[in-house]
Amino acid sequence: VTWRQSSHHELLSHLMPAASAQQISRLINNKARFHLDRTLQIKEFAGFRATTTRCAGASGLLYVQAYCTEKNVTYSLSPGIFRRRQAKELLQKETEARLIKDMDAMSNIFFECAGEGEVEGRDGCARLEIRVPLTDAMNSLSTLPEELIRRSVIAIDKRVWWLFVYYRLAAIRLVLKNLQKAGGRVRSLDSNLALGAVCIYMANACFHRPA
Repeated sequence: VTWRQSSHHELLSHLMPAASAQQISRLINNKARFHLDRTLQIKEFAGFRATTTRCAGASGLLYVQAYCTEKNVTYSLSPGIFRRRQAKELLQKETEARLIKDMDAMSNIFFECAGEGEVEGRDGCARLEIRVPLTDAMNSLSTLPEELIRRSVIAIDKRVWWLFVYYRLAAIRLVLKNLQKAGGRVRSLDSNLALGAVCIYMANACFHRPA
């Protein structure tokens, strides 16, 4: 289950009933206070983080975060294979080979999340969190209207979702593998350097928000 970008305005309006539609729109358009967390670079699938401290009509609401828990599978106490990657890793044979090897391990994890391995698969939940003064905690966000939930989230079969991530990463790996096999003159072309950087950006989007 993940959030719809088209629902953000309505969610914020529900959380801040004293704020006008214009005030909500100004908040969403303020890049310093509102951050869109797009999922896999898909336009409609996105959570957000919003600092509402100075927003008129916030009524004590300090911060709002809407996110999906599917990325928890990539979390680690120390930097691991799912760390944010840099395009410069493609410039040296050793780091490039390690990156491709790590992608193989990532793919195996995504494959198991789809339920294609020995495990049942992994679901993801859409979560909405807010920060308010402690005195208001018991009376804030105790529930959401069912109709609002229906309009705000979309449910995707876990097998479809994780295989989409799996094949996306597999396609990126194939491009990087072909670049690895290319000669130095071909690799040094501006177009191929840019292609490698774009692949890294797209790979990061598989397990980071934002990419």
